[in-house]
Amino acid sequence: MSKYVEAEAKYTNVAFLVEALLNMKNPYRNVNWEEKQVEVHLENTPKNQKVASRLRKKYPEMVVKTNGAKQLEGYYASDVKGKKANIVIPKKYLGPVSNDVGFLVGKKGTTQYISDVDKNISAKPWQDRLLDEYGLAEFKKKCRREGWKYVEKRLEDGQPRLIIDNPT
Repeated sequence: MSKYVEAEAKYTNVAFLVEALLNMKNPYRNVNWEEKQVEVHLENTPKNQKVASRLRKKYPEMVVKTNGAKQLEGYYASDVKGKKANIVIPKKYLGPVSNDVGFLVGKKGTTQYISDVDKNISAKPWQDRLLDEYGLAEFKKKCRREGWKYVEKRLEDGQPRLIIDNPT
């Protein structure tokens, strides 16, 4: 039986967190997550309807629903009792005895649900990289809003580099 570790994070924007996850490597397979491997489950509000619509348009293969947070699934049913999340990476895309990984996004931040068997995802280097990718998604939106042109390049290790051409 495994236990979920709950960790608090400052992620407040679902779209940025989804983009960050899709730029991350799956630590079990050493390839980036695919659209169909990340699910989004939002509450049914007008704001979330807009977010869901944009996500469906940008990521057509992704499961995006507005029927509330999803109950997480574990290797054993007792592993995830009562745990719900808005962004879910189903266990079938992780290791053979993994549980779902979930992110419950709120106005003040995010609660991450990662089981103790999924140490690759709860490890500091992976978490630091997720924070970097989230910040990059936020910054790219600011660039678009300000009208700045940018080119994104990835180094061999997957680290992002943004080259900005600010006309002012």
